[in-house]
Amino acid sequence: LPVKPDQVIRVTQEGCADGTDSKIRRSLLLEKKLYTDTEIMRGIPLKNTLRNCGRMWRQSPLDMTEDERLHLWDVAFPVKEFDVFISHTWHTKGIWKFLSLSLQLTWIHILLWGLGAAIF
Repeated sequence: LPVKPDQVIRVTQEGCADGTDSKIRRSLLLEKKLYTDTEIMRGIPLKNTLRNCGRMWRQSPLDMTEDERLHLWDVAFPVKEFDVFISHTWHTKGIWKFLSLSLQLTWIHILLWGLGAAIF
């Protein structure tokens, strides 16, 4: 559905663009829609990011060459919506992100393998 200008509110880390304080920011966000430019939205399946021991999570784009950053763009593909959006910081070591996401995705397999090993 098209978004009308009066339904859009721009939010930054400093707060709302219209100068409202943080106490009413939440209610404004609930009443109005955040506008997302779908033409620049790109996505990648989470399982693909965990390949090569989570290399995509372990290396910050700031430490990559321009060619490596362009490769990241090529690996992702245009999407209209996200199933899940993972927000993270590059201050946390990538190995912890990789281990956390791997455990979250594979805990049932780990449990079944553990039970199978204990039984046999």
